[in-house]
Amino acid sequence: MEQLLSQVDPHYNNVEFRHPSCWESEVVRGLQQRNIIFCTVSGFGLPEELMITQGVAYIRFHGAPVYAGCYTEETLKNWAHKVKQARINNFGFILIIRCMPMQLAMLLL
Repeated sequence: MEQLLSQVDPHYNNVEFRHPSCWESEVVRGLQQRNIIFCTVSGFGLPEELMITQGVAYIRFHGAPVYAGCYTEETLKNWAHKVKQARINNFGFILIIRCMPMQLAMLLL
């Protein structure tokens, strides 16, 4: 893991992983030590746990199915719930959502 983290460019402040093993606490700690933001990914069969590092929740939506679809209302409600719960538990974090479905934006209001 140290070898992987040592290859991350410190000037690029976020990483989007594509393997489930990267959701382990060792990886998250390593990113935090290097001031790098963990990008939570929606898709690819990866864990959909909302990660907050460096005071930032960064989510990237790829579609369902990936690159070709839309999200169901139930899926978007689940994401909205995760974000709202994180707001309660981690007051003061920054939320960045890339490729956000409009329906999710409405649920977060």
